[in-house]
Amino acid sequence: MEAIMTAKRMTLGVLINGFDLPYQLRVCAGVEDAARELDDNVFFLNSGSLNSPFPQDRMRNILHRYVKANSFDGFFVVSTTVLNFTGPEALTDIFRDVFPHIPVVTLGAPSPGGSSFSIDNRSGVREAMRHLIEDHGRSRFVFVSGLGDNYDGNERKGAFLEMLAEYGLEPADPVPIRGDFNYEIALRSFRRWLDRGIPFDAVVAANDESAYGCYDAMVERGIKVPSDVSLAGFDDIVNSRFFEVPLTTVMQPVRELASEAIRQLHRMVADGAPRVDRVFPTVAVIRESCGCFSETARVASGESASESPEGSLPLQPGALRAIEDSFRAVRADPERGGAFIAEFQSFLRGIPPGPQSFAASENVVSALERSLWDGKMDAGMQACETVLHQARILIMQRAEAYQANRGIMYRNRNRRTQYAIAGLMTSFSLDRLLSEIEGLLPSVGIRSGYISLFAPEGGFDRANLVFAHRDGVRVALPPGGIDFAADQYVPRGIVPQDRRFSLCVDTLYHGETLLGLIALDIDLEAGMWSDAITSLLRGAIRASLLMDELVAKDERLNAAFRELSARASELEQANIRIREDQERLLVSEKMASLGRLTAGIAHEMNTPLATVRASLSEIASLVGEYRDS
Repeated sequence: MEAIMTAKRMTLGVLINGFDLPYQLRVCAGVEDAARELDDNVFFLNSGSLNSPFPQDRMRNILHRYVKANSFDGFFVVSTTVLNFTGPEALTDIFRDVFPHIPVVTLGAPSPGGSSFSIDNRSGVREAMRHLIEDHGRSRFVFVSGLGDNYDGNERKGAFLEMLAEYGLEPADPVPIRGDFNYEIALRSFRRWLDRGIPFDAVVAANDESAYGCYDAMVERGIKVPSDVSLAGFDDIVNSRFFEVPLTTVMQPVRELASEAIRQLHRMVADGAPRVDRVFPTVAVIRESCGCFSETARVASGESASESPEGSLPLQPGALRAIEDSFRAVRADPERGGAFIAEFQSFLRGIPPGPQSFAASENVVSALERSLWDGKMDAGMQACETVLHQARILIMQRAEAYQANRGIMYRNRNRRTQYAIAGLMTSFSLDRLLSEIEGLLPSVGIRSGYISLFAPEGGFDRANLVFAHRDGVRVALPPGGIDFAADQYVPRGIVPQDRRFSLCVDTLYHGETLLGLIALDIDLEAGMWSDAITSLLRGAIRASLLMDELVAKDERLNAAFRELSARASELEQANIRIREDQERLLVSEKMASLGRLTAGIAHEMNTPLATVRASLSEIASLVGEYRDS
């Protein structure tokens, strides 16, 4: 396909495995941050893992055949999600006709010829391990692994083993426990491992989701975290801050990493910028699961996780300075504590609620707290500690209200989604199903959506657009839809031309049957779309297609039956005519036979009569002769 966009707006492709997992959501959010800033279009291609043994990954990898040198202006591969069963050489092999011809950036494993953005997995793990060994005296460690040949998982395992060797320790079990970066798999694997009864006092997981699974397995057995066992993860996803026991983990700047990668890709396309390899640091974030019972998370080094106290807060000019001035006033006059709390409340109301804002607000409080360390204890110091404690309570109350509001919002959306899904499952024709999908999309935060089915005669190279819903309005399509080359993902002219867009492209399949493609404009940060909904949609489309096929077959059978009935009637009439002809023929044959019989009888009678007549004539002649004599 030719480049989808005009010369003024470039189109970037992003190859990623999954949209609805915490890590992937942060990557996509970072991509969107930069794409909005640069006014670039984005196609997120929901691929499976390369060389995966799982059939669902193989079905989703049909998208690879549509990545061509003229498909995109630039290509971004989230290697951390697609290289779970193989190394980076698989990318070069699969896209050998693409990578040499367009700029490429990878996130994670380096790509030959392209730019790479990655994290220093080892530094964060080493920092967390050092904290567990030196500060908590842990010595019997077990490691919960990532996926197969995943580069990041292996780097984290390597750092784990390095730190044990540095302190002269051996792992409690030399064989890592399987986690696969997945809660369910880690839960089942850790249950089985606990059955072996091996003593341990610390668990280091390759990611936070695996750590959650280990925690739940330990709770089932009555193992207390952190008093019996210290637990640490990796990623510092949002849930880790609000986990039942706030999780000690390693923070990686995923969103920033993805944004910088897209900016580099844009520069490579627009300006011919040379390739770069950038490595971002990781930092251990210490919370309660390791045994530290501070009220706020702290970085192992003792510094804030942000580069500055305000982090990424969208502050009004002077807001932070007003907080600092009010705090210094409390130090000078303990009676000014109420004024500081009022100022801090105003500060909190002035920033959008959310996990990043709450964490950055905690950093502000921590920075104010550190300013007290060199002072002597007096009434002003005590008043400052009191107001900082109250400030943390305010942050926690705001976080609780935020979580409660989001919970209510999600419950309401989920209820609407459930009703819409129920409509999908009871739609027994494609037309009816598409009407139900039209109602489903707004309820799950989808602004636009396009569904195409592979053309039977075109294999997988051509598709037929059967549904288009753009900016909340269903687009009228010609009868039979729009036929187009499948490597366009969406037909030209259907996607918006007057503004940028981002579309998440997924494969429609059911079992081993490929059905088509779906492209959705998803509010990724709202997180209302999930692979579970996509799976239901796949099943509903497959069922409706089968039902339409059955209806069509039934109609063909009915038509054939009607035709057979008409022919049977014709045959019956012909049979009646034949029987009548047969009866007439039989009568005719009977009359002919009677005639022949009569003729035979007459012949038989005529023969003796003729003899008698001849005899009589002879006698008469003799009598005459006798008289004459």
